[in-house]
Amino acid sequence: MNVTVTWKEVVPVLMGYQAGRLEYKVNLAMREVGEMVLSVAKSYAPVGASGNLRDSHAVKRIPGGVAVGPSVLYSTFVHEGRNPGKWPPPGALVDWLKFKGVDLGEPGWRGTAYYHAEFNFARSIGRKGTKAQPWLKKALADARPRIPAIIARRLAAHG
Repeated sequence: MNVTVTWKEVVPVLMGYQAGRLEYKVNLAMREVGEMVLSVAKSYAPVGASGNLRDSHAVKRIPGGVAVGPSVLYSTFVHEGRNPGKWPPPGALVDWLKFKGVDLGEPGWRGTAYYHAEFNFARSIGRKGTKAQPWLKKALADARPRIPAIIARRLAAHG
């Protein structure tokens, strides 16, 4: 799950700059934009039990821009939520339950691959789903008005 900032953000500001240093300056600008969006995204990210979701955010270069987002596998389910009807796979909740101090109980509960406590939480998620927490969309919406100024400042800088 990532939010992406692409050349569409840059094109309106590009007119009038020399092409020789343009690519270098645009790369610096996109890096700075990515770091700014990263900062906002981290401030909005749900902390959860361990803080791993917030701490896993990073900026990476992609063709034509930068992508900002977390690297933990469960981030999509937190950001987009989960509809009722499907249980998380066995083992998916174990680390979270341990961090919360929940006694897992015996493995193989009721002939399944779940621990006793994990079974109950997985069943609840399967029945009710989980609520979406779209922090990346909110972060990009809040950061977007600042992007043209960053790009203009980087492009206008000497050197």
